[in-house]
Amino acid sequence: MNNFLAALQSAGHLIRLTFMTVIRHDATWGFLTGFTMATGFYAVIVSENPRNLPIILTTPPAASFQKINHKEANRGYQASYTAFQLEYNRVRLVFYVAVAAFLAVVAVALLKY
Repeated sequence: MNNFLAALQSAGHLIRLTFMTVIRHDATWGFLTGFTMATGFYAVIVSENPRNLPIILTTPPAASFQKINHKEANRGYQASYTAFQLEYNRVRLVFYVAVAAFLAVVAVALLKY
């Protein structure tokens, strides 16, 4: 039983050492900075109005449509819900693909080294 606990502690120390080495490496921070900036730039380019990105990313479609598009008196909304839904899906897809790509790069880096 003493060997089992020592093996668990050793595995824990090795995992910690691996993560600390990756975190302290300059290439890690360069990758994270570049990836974050590229994702942000692409999201701004894809979105029709970049100010709406936090609302689109944090609320469901119906609630974000009501927050973004204002209803005029005795009329309807200024923009159609279908056009908004296309933008909503496009922005969400960009961020989901970015997260998936980031996780894939991290997984490949951890498996390779």
